[in-house]
Amino acid sequence: MAIISDRANSIHVGVRNVFPRVYHGLCCRHLMMNLRLPSSKKKEYEALWWKTCKSYRMSDFTESFNALCLAVPRIRQVLTNIGFGRWARAHCPGNRYHYMTSNSAESINSLSRFSRKMPITQLIEFFRESVQKWFYDRRLQGMQESHSLTQWAQKKILKKIEGSRTWTVAGIRVNSFVVDDGGKRGVVDLSNRSCSCHVWQVSGLPCGHVIAVSRFLGEPDCSHYAFSCYSNEVYKKTYEESINPLPHRSEWVIPEGLGSVLPPNITKRQSGHPKENNRILSRGEEPVPVYCSCCRTYGHVRDVCLDPMKSQIRSRKSSAKGKEKETETQSSTDDIFPSYNLAEF
Repeated sequence: MAIISDRANSIHVGVRNVFPRVYHGLCCRHLMMNLRLPSSKKKEYEALWWKTCKSYRMSDFTESFNALCLAVPRIRQVLTNIGFGRWARAHCPGNRYHYMTSNSAESINSLSRFSRKMPITQLIEFFRESVQKWFYDRRLQGMQESHSLTQWAQKKILKKIEGSRTWTVAGIRVNSFVVDDGGKRGVVDLSNRSCSCHVWQVSGLPCGHVIAVSRFLGEPDCSHYAFSCYSNEVYKKTYEESINPLPHRSEWVIPEGLGSVLPPNITKRQSGHPKENNRILSRGEEPVPVYCSCCRTYGHVRDVCLDPMKSQIRSRKSSAKGKEKETETQSSTDDIFPSYNLAEF
């Protein structure tokens, strides 16, 4: 069991109390959004960030992490506050469970974004129908698959085969080989099922070095180097159980002695200031100060700023210039056509 979250303080405390021995990982996507990378080179910084998260070697992690902190100096302090460096050094090489995001939970949230508004019984029935459909489709897919591995694993291995075609292999011992990939190279030990890049041990799929050794040995297929969890047999056993639909409510068999749970009887609004609907900050995340683009100060926004707008200042200046012109015209006409007081005559 593994829990992947954005490591908010409440989630961190709850996991430590309820599941003290369960692996609690960081969601690198949430963590990257909390870093607020500069928009000038955002794509470049994001690529460097994912390179840091997907590092399987400690040397690769240190190199990319230092490069990222050198490009954006404030990131080091933010990651230090949440203990990212200690976490990465403790779980390197590589991510222990090959999952670095909470996309699975986000997908369920997106699926049920409209169903969450229904009553709880209908919401549970919606999830049951969804699971029933998923189990049937995946069970049927496993029965129709002829390869020993799942389609997902086949695509991963095929991509690595294309990337390792030009790599050269040299033998060391009977089951040991060195593979030159143009970088830090990789030492493969088939007897211990290990590689110096640590991708094979961590992900469970053969890395490019193992695939190059398999090609060097003349093997037609390298799928037997993958862990058994990626086999099609395990895939079919995972979804062999059927999810049965519920009968009509009139046919339910309700056991005796069940108590009814009533909603709380709230007759008036509870005392206290209404809670603002603000997002709970992640662990180590600093709040964003409120900035006014009108007066260029912190503490309020543009909509409630008391300083006059630039357009109002310009209109005042233009109206003042118009009044000056009117006085000038009046003085010039007074010289040409002077005015007289009739009471003097």
